[in-house]
Amino acid sequence: ILLSPVGVPEKPPIKEESTRMNSLPFHIRAMIKTSRYLFQKGVTPGSFLRSLPYSKSKAMVDGYILNRLPAISCPEERKHLSEYLYQNSMLPGS
Repeated sequence: ILLSPVGVPEKPPIKEESTRMNSLPFHIRAMIKTSRYLFQKGVTPGSFLRSLPYSKSKAMVDGYILNRLPAISCPEERKHLSEYLYQNSMLPGS
């Protein structure tokens, strides 16, 4: 399974991006800028999850499966996929 939380979108023109960014509420802009900063400093989703306690990191992976993959409706399949993604995220980064 190849899922990327970041993806590889096409970069919009700079003027369009700044206009769109300025139209967002402050708390959303702050969250986006913080995420970009952390990503530029080498903080990956996996390293972020590894820094959290088990209950928080497992809940984040479960929420990701529930919200990003609604087509998976079987609870058993959702449980196994969640466990698979969680275990892969907990492995040391390379």
